[in-house]
Amino acid sequence: MAAVRGAAHGQPQLHPKIARKLMNRMATPDDPITQLSQREREVLRLVATDRSNKEIGTDLGLSENTVKTYIREILSKLGVADRTQAALIAVRYGLVDPDAL
Repeated sequence: MAAVRGAAHGQPQLHPKIARKLMNRMATPDDPITQLSQREREVLRLVATDRSNKEIGTDLGLSENTVKTYIREILSKLGVADRTQAALIAVRYGLVDPDAL
């Protein structure tokens, strides 16, 4: 009800999901890795070590389609076009040790 009253008085209203995304981006604009869930970080670590979707699925107990979905979300959140660019971000921001590659 408060949202309706606020809107009636000209106060802007945001859907909670949109507000959360905005807060996440504003809180950590310099480190794109922080936008990823813990599971997405696990997937990205394995992507950066040149594992196939099938291998990632086996390692994490996920189906290959689920891995593909995670990778699509990772690419979208990082604003990159492919796995290689995502892997470079993982190295640049310390998610993966370059000496371990």
